[in-house]
Amino acid sequence: MQRLPSGFATVLSIITLIAVPACKSGQDDAKADRAGAKSTDKAAAEAGAAAEAGAAAEAGAAAEAGAPDADPGAAEAGVAGAEEAGAAAGETGAAQAAAAEAGVAEPAAAETGEEDPTVALFELAKKLDTDDEAANKALADAIAAGAPKLDAAKIANERGEALMIKGESERAEAFFVWSRDAHSLYADPVYNLAKLAAYAGDLEIAKEHLQELEKRGNQSLMKKVGVEPAFAPLHDDPDVRKIYEQ
Repeated sequence: MQRLPSGFATVLSIITLIAVPACKSGQDDAKADRAGAKSTDKAAAEAGAAAEAGAAAEAGAAAEAGAPDADPGAAEAGVAGAEEAGAAAGETGAAQAAAAEAGVAEPAAAETGEEDPTVALFELAKKLDTDDEAANKALADAIAAGAPKLDAAKIANERGEALMIKGESERAEAFFVWSRDAHSLYADPVYNLAKLAAYAGDLEIAKEHLQELEKRGNQSLMKKVGVEPAFAPLHDDPDVRKIYEQ
């Protein structure tokens, strides 16, 4: 092997010493670049995820607050559904409250879609072809089936008036009494009982019925006392006059 001159060998050693660190530095720079790229990619991914999460949160908040950025269709559908549900509940609550205040019972048959049995029972009670005992039973059965007592009292009074027109006063009186006792505020049967007593000449009994009429407070019927021919013998009575002159 040929021996290199000492000067040349010295130069070669210097070049080697310079090149090796430079290569190592280049490799380190490449590694750093790759690490930096990975770090940048990770940061970008995290930023994108954060942006998506923020957008979703803003959309949710906008939908809850009714902001214009929220989906109008979804917001309107939610509001409309809530309003419809609230309106339905309000109407049901209002109907039930009105029925309770008026003393009107809601038949259970209406909830099941079955025919209300009280209708047929009332029709049976109204027909004069029905004997009195069966009519009384029909009225009682109607109340037991859930019919309001006021409705039953009106049917009994209607039957009594039909019997009175036929001249069957005794039968009529029984249904007027039934009607009067079925509802403490219903005044029509009391007025009819007073008329029957006056026609029969029982003026004191008629007066008692008129005093009960006054207690029930039906102003229209009280005024009729002053023009009803049946009460003519009582028109000058101070107590009766006080009733029809109110």
